[in-house]
Amino acid sequence: MSTPPPPFVVPLSPPEIRTRLEGLAKRGKLAGFRALDGTRHEAVAYGAPFDYHLHIQVRAESGGSRLSFSLTIQPRMPVIVWVVIALSVWPGVWLAHSMLLTYFESYPKSLGVTCAWYLPLTVLPVPWMWLKMLRNSRAAASAHAAELAELIRAELSRPATPRTS
Repeated sequence: MSTPPPPFVVPLSPPEIRTRLEGLAKRGKLAGFRALDGTRHEAVAYGAPFDYHLHIQVRAESGGSRLSFSLTIQPRMPVIVWVVIALSVWPGVWLAHSMLLTYFESYPKSLGVTCAWYLPLTVLPVPWMWLKMLRNSRAAASAHAAELAELIRAELSRPATPRTS
């Protein structure tokens, strides 16, 4: 499970927090920022190869607001990876079989012989590859989320700058 950053309290109201987070996003420091409503916000926590949604929940408390975080994987990229894996195995069987028939006259003509060694060679490592990709993505996204939380804490802890007209 990905580890979200720990919650913290800032001396601002939820509307002020939203305004400052939008300012961070406009300056390019909070990628994929979306204000879902007055108290829920979302940004992107990068994790290679799968990115995560960093959910930011703001709850008003006495004297300020509490920000808590959670991480969820963005579902599109894992689906794309599974589709690419599924669609690339069978054409690989045909390609390997035709190449072996072309370069080695003694290779058996039966496609079943190629399937017997090619499919286990390509399909059996997929679960370990998948787990490694998920583990690396979770670690990277958790680290990036921690950086974003520190950036948000610094932005929300600084005093407001007076506006000049």
